[in-house]
Amino acid sequence: MSTTPSGGPRLLCADEQQLERAGRVLASGGESFVVIVCEVALREQAMAVLRRSAGSVEVPSPEEVRQPEEVLAALEEPADRAGVRSLAVAGNLDGALEALNWHREKLLSGAPVLLWLEDAEALRKLRETAPDAYAFREIVVLVRGDGGPLPVPGGHEPEQVAQHRRQLRRVRAPLQRAAAGASLAEELRVRGRIAEAHDVAQSALLVLTPTGNDDEQALRAQLCRTLAEIARASGARARELYWSLRTLAEIEQIPFTRGLPLRALVLASWPGPFDSFDRSRTAEALRLVYTYGLAPEVTTQALSSACIRMEALGDLRRARAISEELGTIKNQDGVNAALDMVGRAVIEVATGKFADAEEIYREAIAIASSAGGHLTSAAWGLVICALRTGELNATERRAAEGLRAGADVPLQLQVRAWLALARGDVAACFGMLRQMSAEAAAQESDGLMLEMCDTMIPATVSIGEAERLGERELEAVQVELDAVRDAVQVIAGTDGPPWYPIQFLTLRARLLAVTPGKLDQAADSSTQALDKARSTYPDLIPECGRLLGEHLIQAGRLDDALTTLAETEREADAHGFLKELAQIRAARVRALVLKGEASAAIEPHLAALRESLAATDSPRITAETLRDLALKLPPLCATPDPLALAEEAHGLFVAMPMPAEESRCLEAMGDILLARGRAPEARRRYVTARARLERHGLGLRLPLLSRKIDALG
Repeated sequence: MSTTPSGGPRLLCADEQQLERAGRVLASGGESFVVIVCEVALREQAMAVLRRSAGSVEVPSPEEVRQPEEVLAALEEPADRAGVRSLAVAGNLDGALEALNWHREKLLSGAPVLLWLEDAEALRKLRETAPDAYAFREIVVLVRGDGGPLPVPGGHEPEQVAQHRRQLRRVRAPLQRAAAGASLAEELRVRGRIAEAHDVAQSALLVLTPTGNDDEQALRAQLCRTLAEIARASGARARELYWSLRTLAEIEQIPFTRGLPLRALVLASWPGPFDSFDRSRTAEALRLVYTYGLAPEVTTQALSSACIRMEALGDLRRARAISEELGTIKNQDGVNAALDMVGRAVIEVATGKFADAEEIYREAIAIASSAGGHLTSAAWGLVICALRTGELNATERRAAEGLRAGADVPLQLQVRAWLALARGDVAACFGMLRQMSAEAAAQESDGLMLEMCDTMIPATVSIGEAERLGERELEAVQVELDAVRDAVQVIAGTDGPPWYPIQFLTLRARLLAVTPGKLDQAADSSTQALDKARSTYPDLIPECGRLLGEHLIQAGRLDDALTTLAETEREADAHGFLKELAQIRAARVRALVLKGEASAAIEPHLAALRESLAATDSPRITAETLRDLALKLPPLCATPDPLALAEEAHGLFVAMPMPAEESRCLEAMGDILLARGRAPEARRRYVTARARLERHGLGLRLPLLSRKIDALG
């Protein structure tokens, strides 16, 4: 990674890769016209990469040109020592770009011309104002960098917080003191000052008597909701559920119309397994909002939760519609406006538009910081974007800058585990996850403990698929899973979240499925999870049924799998679980193929799969579903053709970009081609896949890829 002044933005790996290509064009000699779109803050880094990759060809610092005559003079001036003419258009672009068009033939006479533009708008003007000159370009490189350091909240306390703090000091009557405490706790909470908000809210609640008039009862309900939101921010799902139930119990003691707004608010953020929300409760909150025309601040909360819920279910079209509706609500304060922006960014991440998501996250962080807030969700989103796009150094920096040293330590450890996995350091990955579990347990964050397991099991699967999982590691994962399950049960108690037992059963089933000879046990555990979902938390039926179907397919019980998938499909379709619906239909296609059904029998089900993928309105969900299906189908299969599926998924991942997934698709293509007797083509795919991983420092599958390449000579 190129160096940069302390605190400044840095080049991303993908930007360096494009600049290296441009440097090779300059180094190839002859006439060429190269366009670099790069903000000034990144220009020195970009030039360092160009010089390194241009070899003996000298790349000088750019000469600023502002007037048409300056453009002509620069193009006519001979390049020093057979180097490059390096020009930066500044000031009023129109005149300089028109001159570039007038004298376009000079772009291809003599030394290469390197043109620097500062932003995408300048590139648009080049295309419009100098179309003939633009047609001569050999390569255009767009450099965006990592966005620079994240803004931090100012050192001063926001006036809203200071005002509520003064009021709390002045009042003496119990009811007034509790009301002032409730207002202060809420202001602190939305600004990310969770520990202080918790202490203030608890103190305010203790001031109130167990029985009182409607005013006291309404205030108790409000404080209980604040404590539920504080528990949510701490990853303590059992405490969140407790305080949510307390809130509803308090609301029942006051008149319906007075308690209605608070009822909608608590239902909107009711805890659950779908990105921390409950599907049916948030739907009920939205119904209350639309039925009774509640206040904008209540509508905002309900819509925000519904937006995230739709994203979690894979209904990106509906999520966008809700997000657009949110945008029509005016007069929100800075922190709440920033929170709404996070919902928009989450949609872009789910779609695969990571650059758009990053821009929204940064704007949200800036707004929240100016209001004295710390937006962990936006900082976390930026970490996810960098990780998915293969920018591991940027991932590390963003985690260090955006996640707080105290409350967010488990999340920091989770990021380090992801980074270790991506780089191929298996021992470090498992070590970080164990530390995350210990830190989350110390904070009694049962939700984060479960999230650790939800990271550990897919990591174990990925390590096993890369042929790097030993027996000792597998046993250690099983021990850790059982220990976390027991610890969560102690924290949550007997009245904890009803989805916890179901999720631990599914985690155990997924782990057993990678253990040789334990597919029947995996199916048994999935069956238990599905039965428990039916009796205690029906919204998890689609996930549990799909998982059971996949385990039955692995075990060769194809008729049982098709029966289970058919039942589960109806449940997913009825309640709008679009992502699960697509995965269920993909599993059914696989089962039909393995059963030896004719193409005519498979094609209608393949069409249904395509229909469900289109309904998600998400290229990323489509790419991931098709990739998984391509990996699991027999390589000689004709309907559907796994090679075509892998190629389609690869194209979608390239556009995002997601280099690890691009490489996985290329490797799958290589495996399919090799099975079809096309070894030279397979080797080319393997080599390209390895180069993509090496470029980004993604080391998990590199040893396996190298073995495959070596085996082909």
